[in-house]
Amino acid sequence: MFDQHGVTKLNSFKAETIYRNETAMAFGAAQFAQLQTSAERFPYWQYVTAGDERVRESHRVLDGKIFKVSDSEFFPPLGFNCRCRAIPVSSYKAKRLGITKPDIITPEMKANLQNAEFIGDKVGNFADWLKVKMAELPESTQTIITERLAEIEREMFSAQYSTYVTDSNYNTIAVNEGTGTFVVKHINADKSGLVANISAAKRLQQNGYSVVIQEHILAQYKVNPEFLIIDQNGRIYVSDLKTPDPTTYQSIEGGIKNALRKAVEQQNLTHVVIDIIANESIESIAQGLDKGFLYNEAMMKVIVIKRNKAAEITREMYRMGKITEELTRRLE
Repeated sequence: MFDQHGVTKLNSFKAETIYRNETAMAFGAAQFAQLQTSAERFPYWQYVTAGDERVRESHRVLDGKIFKVSDSEFFPPLGFNCRCRAIPVSSYKAKRLGITKPDIITPEMKANLQNAEFIGDKVGNFADWLKVKMAELPESTQTIITERLAEIEREMFSAQYSTYVTDSNYNTIAVNEGTGTFVVKHINADKSGLVANISAAKRLQQNGYSVVIQEHILAQYKVNPEFLIIDQNGRIYVSDLKTPDPTTYQSIEGGIKNALRKAVEQQNLTHVVIDIIANESIESIAQGLDKGFLYNEAMMKVIVIKRNKAAEITREMYRMGKITEELTRRLE
């Protein structure tokens, strides 16, 4: 493809690296999403390298290690042109092999992972790298890559959607053929809050997210969080929907702060969706988020929906004092 467009060898090397990495990231994101839909049958996954002399020592240290199905920190790819794979481990196989818990990654092992560039928030780390490398390329090459990455994004959403459309436990609520984004719900989703959940999910979809409305589980006073969210970069995370009522806490600031507290204390969540149902000011919403992040250190990200617009607010924005700026940019 790059040869057809007359891209030089040097630029082709950079472009191919971007292309290979982005494709691997999309594949990994789709595979991880699929694993989450079958966590009961496949409670673990195993890290496997390509097994040849080209495997980096920093990746070889993870070869054969077992992780919980929900653990994405070391999910491949972990670096540029990484060829490692994640192999699902069924409950039957785990029982047969005597696997009762995931392997422990010691500080010494982590020290050998210094070349695992995409460890942890791999999509975020890759996005930062991509932004720098893309700027080094000629504008014509950037255009080629940007167009192809848009196709890959659609393919990523399509691959994830296929895991639900073929599962009789899920019904399609909405799908956008242009972007590939979708909203699906489990047949046992909470009926009491279904109208509000679908409304919020559709508005999230309008802003580039895909949303799975999950099965409603009420056991031992534990309710399953409503949403599994997939963003434009392939990040996948469980989130709860909160609609803070300012009349209950005298102000929207108190309502938002309490919403974050409930998400952290009741369901151990690090992400939450806040649906602003009243005509609240940006300043009031920002103050509530400031307090919410201050008193709930486990909270990493909040998506605020106001009417049909959405703003993604991270703990890093809170630390840098940029919440009001981002809310204004996204919601007004």
